[in-house]
Amino acid sequence: MNERSKGDIMMAFLNIKKIAIAATFGLAVLVVASTDANAQSRREIERERQRIERENARYQRDVRRNRNNRRDSGVSRATEQRVANANYTNGYQQGLLAGEYDRRKRKYNQSNVYRNTGSYPNDGDPSSSDYIYRQGYLQGYDDGYNGLRNY
Repeated sequence: MNERSKGDIMMAFLNIKKIAIAATFGLAVLVVASTDANAQSRREIERERQRIERENARYQRDVRRNRNNRRDSGVSRATEQRVANANYTNGYQQGLLAGEYDRRKRKYNQSNVYRNTGSYPNDGDPSSSDYIYRQGYLQGYDDGYNGLRNY
């Protein structure tokens, strides 16, 4: 072998060595960055979970506070019951008229204003006047459409 080919082989070996070192360094940086990103996303997930827990706790406190305020409002239970009955009766009467009208047209649920709403208005609070009115309306509508008067 001549002197020049030994030098070329040595340079090629050094280049390969540099490439291997650079690749190892790049891989190490990639692994560190990946673990840092995973740790960051885990922290974000944990923060979001804690925020949701705080929000749920605050909601539960508000629900309890509203129940207590309703009891302490100075309105008697009998008055609350009369108002609830009036709401139900008004809803029933409106639903009965709408049901009878739809029965004449032979189109069920045509004029039902609650047709596309969820099953629990106002967060499903069964003591809310909207909820009670809606229950009366739905019962009245079914009775009116079927030709019944039960209330």
